[in-house]
Amino acid sequence: MKMRFQYKIFLAPGISIAFLIIFAIIAYFSLYEERNISDDLLSTQDSVAHFQNGYQQITDAHALTYRLFTIIASLSAEKVKESTQEIDKKIQFANDLFKQASQKIAVAGLDKIFSNVTAYREAVIKSIDLSQVDPALGTMAMQTADDVFRGLHQSLELVLEEQRQLGEQTRVSSLQRFNQVVILIGAFFVLAAIISFVITLIIARGVIRQLGGDPAYATAITRQLAAGDFTGGIDTKTKDNSSLLFDMKSMVEHLRDVLGQVQEITANVDNASGEIASSNRDLSERTQTQASALEEISSSMEELTSTIKQSADNVGQANQLAGVARTQAEGGGQVVEQAVTAMSAIHQSSRKIADIIGVIDEIAFQTNLLALNAAVEAARAGEQGRGFAVVASEVRKLAQRSANAAKEIKTLITDSVTKVEGGSKLVAHSGQTLQEIVIATKKVSDIVAEIAAATQEQASGVEHINKAILQLDQTTQQNAALVEQTTATSATMGDQAQELQKRMCFFKLT
Repeated sequence: MKMRFQYKIFLAPGISIAFLIIFAIIAYFSLYEERNISDDLLSTQDSVAHFQNGYQQITDAHALTYRLFTIIASLSAEKVKESTQEIDKKIQFANDLFKQASQKIAVAGLDKIFSNVTAYREAVIKSIDLSQVDPALGTMAMQTADDVFRGLHQSLELVLEEQRQLGEQTRVSSLQRFNQVVILIGAFFVLAAIISFVITLIIARGVIRQLGGDPAYATAITRQLAAGDFTGGIDTKTKDNSSLLFDMKSMVEHLRDVLGQVQEITANVDNASGEIASSNRDLSERTQTQASALEEISSSMEELTSTIKQSADNVGQANQLAGVARTQAEGGGQVVEQAVTAMSAIHQSSRKIADIIGVIDEIAFQTNLLALNAAVEAARAGEQGRGFAVVASEVRKLAQRSANAAKEIKTLITDSVTKVEGGSKLVAHSGQTLQEIVIATKKVSDIVAEIAAATQEQASGVEHINKAILQLDQTTQQNAALVEQTTATSATMGDQAQELQKRMCFFKLT
């Protein structure tokens, strides 16, 4: 299980802190022990001082006693008593000092010291009392006090020697303990230094292995990438496939490819947007041209519609006239028999009427074809708008021919009526011929009616074509607006592509 990087960083300081804690614990207990030893030494020194002070008090009392013996004969009883009390105070004070010393340390022979002090006090008091009677007796009694004093001196010397030896042992023991603590702390320090150095070395090698190189090199690479420079390569160690520099190298190669593709795509988008804008401008111009042509076609179709309606009106009038002629022919059936010669002329006129009607029939047929062509031309629209003008011209000519034919029919019919009236007496017996004329006139009326119906259908078809052209014109206008919008959008896209190219220039790939 791999240790996390943040734990590795704190491992060496943690171990150092642990050793410092151990050092502190060792130092604490060592100082605590030294404090106890120091307390013991101080107690011993205080006891020794008390013993020495007590012995000094005994010595002073002993000297005062001998001094008192030398002058006791010249002193009054009161002075002797004061001197005796002073000597007794020193002995009592010495006894108190010995007791204080015995409370701090446990020393063998203290009872003997206390008994010697008591015996010494009694001997001194006794010798002073005897010296007041006889100085010689007092001096002899002091021999006992001297013996006790020497015994007390020996006892104190033994105690002091014992305390000195105990202090020396304590000092030596303290020095040994100090040396042991120094050695222990030194060993721990060396061990901590070695372990910290080894762990630091391991962590440093691990960090360098994870980085894949020196941290300064990794920092330089990072700054280079932050500046957008992808031209330089990243050096990695052999068999390195998991370090940070290796991952950065893979990332840089991938980003270099991606950024290269982005720059290429951006350039293509810029070029494509330029081409789209150019195409849209051309398409806009063509759409405007087409819209203008459609407007012209629409105007021509309106004129054609008006002409066809006028032709339909003329054909309707011709149909009415044909009906009148038919009625007149039927009314003159009673006198037709007497107009044989006149009926011959009427027959000729009827033949002309038949020819004219043939012409009208041909005109209607051609008008139908032209209407079909107009429908085809309307479906094509666009560049083919010129064909509508040609078709309209032809329809206009055919309409004029239809009007002329109708006029000729009217003239001939009028002429026929005149001749019929003039020859009514001559065609009285030509009823059969007149019946044929009536039949022919009926056919003419039917044909004219068919022409009128065809003309109405033609007018309706042209009107539908006109509406389709208007719708086509509206669609063309909408397409023109859409083309302008597309042109603006492509221009915006081109600007954005150029801006993206400028931004991509921040990255240096080659």
